[in-house]
Amino acid sequence: MVAVVCGVLLCGGVSFASTITFDDVTIPPENNNLLQIQNGYAGLNWDHLWFLRQDPALYTSGGVGMGAVSDSQMAVNEYWYPYATISAPVGQTFVLGSGSFMAAWPGESMYVNVTGFLNGGQVLSQTFLFTSTEHTFVDFSAFVAGGGPAVVDNVIFTTVDSAGNAYYTDATGAHPIGGQFVMDNLTVPEGGLTAAMLGMAIFQLALIRRKFQE
Repeated sequence: MVAVVCGVLLCGGVSFASTITFDDVTIPPENNNLLQIQNGYAGLNWDHLWFLRQDPALYTSGGVGMGAVSDSQMAVNEYWYPYATISAPVGQTFVLGSGSFMAAWPGESMYVNVTGFLNGGQVLSQTFLFTSTEHTFVDFSAFVAGGGPAVVDNVIFTTVDSAGNAYYTDATGAHPIGGQFVMDNLTVPEGGLTAAMLGMAIFQLALIRRKFQE
C-alpha cells in the first residue's frame, strides 16, 4: 500500500526546462563517450544517469547506436544499477511530460518500470517494454490516475523482468543488477504550474487516496 501525504501538495514551481535533449553538455574525448549527469542539470537532480554520445564508429544499432533523437547525445542509466532517479530540488516539483526510450544494447529488450511520486504519494506507476530496434515514445500523462499532467517531485526508473522482478542478478543471486536503457528528448513543460494543473494534481492525489482507503 502506498501512503499518500496530504497537506501542502506543491511547494515552489516547476523546474525551468522544456525539452531536455542532453546535447548541451560537452563530453570530453577521453571519457569514452560517457559523462555523469550532475545535479542541477536542467534544474533537476540525477542519480545513476549519464550523458552518452552516439558514436557510429562503435555501434550502429541498439540504443547506443541509434537512441539519440535530437542530435548525437542522450542519457543512459548506470551499468549494473537496477534503478535511476530524477528528482526536483527540495520543495519543488516538475511535470514529467514525455520522452523517447530504447533498450541500450543490440539484440536486447527489457521492461522498465517508471514510478512517479509527489510528496511521498505515488501518482503514476507503469511498466514499459523497450526494444533495441525502435524508439518507444512515452507520454506519461496517459498513465496518471484521472488523467492530466504528471506533476511529481521524484521519478524512479527500474529495470525489471516480465514478472516485475529486478532485471537480473549476479552469480550469487543476491544482488540485483539492472539492464541499460537510453532516453532522449525528455519533456519537462516550461514555466510555473497553472491553476488547472494544480487542480489536476490535487484531484489525482485525492483519487489515489480514495483507492487505498476502499
